[in-house]
Amino acid sequence: FYVWYTRLPYNPDWMASWHTVNCTKIWLATSEDGWNWDEYGQVLEDSADDAWHAKGKHAPDVVFHDGKYCMYFTAHSGTPRHEKHIGVAIADKPEGPFRHVNGEPVLSPALDTRAFDALLVDDPCCIIREGRFWLYYKGRTSMDRDSPLMIGLAVGENATGPFTRWVGNPLVCGHTGCVWPHREGVALIGDARPPNRALYYSRDGRHFIKTADIDAAVSDPGVFCPDAFDDASYGRGVQWGLSQLYEVRERSADQSGIAVASSYIARWDCDMRAPEK
Repeated sequence: FYVWYTRLPYNPDWMASWHTVNCTKIWLATSEDGWNWDEYGQVLEDSADDAWHAKGKHAPDVVFHDGKYCMYFTAHSGTPRHEKHIGVAIADKPEGPFRHVNGEPVLSPALDTRAFDALLVDDPCCIIREGRFWLYYKGRTSMDRDSPLMIGLAVGENATGPFTRWVGNPLVCGHTGCVWPHREGVALIGDARPPNRALYYSRDGRHFIKTADIDAAVSDPGVFCPDAFDDASYGRGVQWGLSQLYEVRERSADQSGIAVASSYIARWDCDMRAPEK
């Protein structure tokens, strides 16, 4: 098993690290059993100082297709600091090295300032469906507290795009849209804050209905789903996944003892298998 994830040094002033060139890096860990993991190391190459993806590289999602590993990730150039874009890097092996392709992002904030994703696009999650690349992502209009985090969809004929937004966006509320093929359709975890953290289902991958509330802490989830890249006509469901959780650390006394958090990856288990067809 392989998991690609964001890694950066601990810093109480975490925003400073997020806006430092190549401070955030994409790493790989591997496991024989899904429980015990070994860190492999950095797999996405560093960016040039003037590249649009020089800062804040995070949220990797890897698709295996046609003998290549395609990594979608979020990053920004630094100004404005919340203007995030989605890019792609490609490797011949799961351990990389992943090389940046194209000089521009594959998906950027919408030009229409009224759109749900006018400020940023973030947290990609891609599946292969109907012979195309269905890229689900998070969007936001502004950083105002009243501006919700919503999940949208863009579809591309190729791994590197171009990607076209679905006209019915946004789909559901959520900080991260974790998706996988389930039965004839698509299942989605919208990890918004309770009471809006929920499981959704769509027969066509576009129109989602809420099917269950989620009480467990599944922040920034990813699932193990062998069907995700096979363009399967019937998804068999999932039984486990990984999430980002947090531990609280105390700043030193000269920084007023303000509590800050650092993150780690944890496993969760479930039974969301589809009936055998």
